[in-house]
Amino acid sequence: MNKYKLTKETINIYGITLYRIQALKDFNNVKAGDLGGYIEKEFNLSQDNNCWISENAKIWGNAKIFGNAEICGDVEIWGNAKIFGNAKIFENAKIYGNAKIWGDAEIFGNAEIWGNAEIFGNAKIYGDAKICEDVEIFGNAEIWGNAKICGDVEIWGNAKIFENAKIYGNAKICEDVEIFGNAKIFGNAEIFGNAKICRDVEIFGNAKICGDVEIWGNAKISENAKIFGNAKIFGNAEISENAKIFENAKISGNAKICGDVEIWGNAKI
Repeated sequence: MNKYKLTKETINIYGITLYRIQALKDFNNVKAGDLGGYIEKEFNLSQDNNCWISENAKIWGNAKIFGNAEICGDVEIWGNAKIFGNAKIFENAKIYGNAKIWGDAEIFGNAEIWGNAEIFGNAKIYGDAKICEDVEIFGNAEIWGNAKICGDVEIWGNAKIFENAKIYGNAKICEDVEIFGNAKIFGNAEIFGNAKICRDVEIFGNAKICGDVEIWGNAKISENAKIFGNAKIFGNAEISENAKIFENAKISGNAKICGDVEIWGNAKI
């Protein structure tokens, strides 16, 4: 027995007719007779398992909701997007393109996800965050605020990206990293551990940051530079080429560190 039917109540969106759905039987938290959201065709919402669309949510095109996914609020999903597993999409989120949301991921607020992006695990995307292209976000990662993530970026662990931070290129962010303010991370940069990156910092090239590092101000870390341990970089400092900063070293002001330099211990520059 089908779990829902298309009613005669319709709306038009971008010239496409969508039909409100109605439950035909009890399942999960849905009762027979409950009205749901809007879909273009039965393909958009599986008749199997507990997946459901409610309130004013709208699904059309080749988008498909299946598994135990829950969609509600004013959500819009279209294109070839796939939402499945125990994923929850609510409030004003928009999912389109070839995006895939699965596992226990939650997308809400005004978040937009498109391209070939995949969000899974326990990841949460909300606020006005924008995720696109081939990005993968998983684990317990959280992205919010006006953060923008695009390219071949991978973010996982307990990483948190927020405010106006931008991550793109082939960057990899993981573990307990926090990136916020107007920070920009791009190229092949890798950041992990408990690192905190904020304000107008730029990290790019093949730079690697790990440990309890803190970087803020207008600092720039580039090329093959490596920062780790409890190092702190701030002000207008620039670290580039093959420079290595580690242990409890502090680099500040307008310092420029480049070449094959190594700075460690309790050094202050």
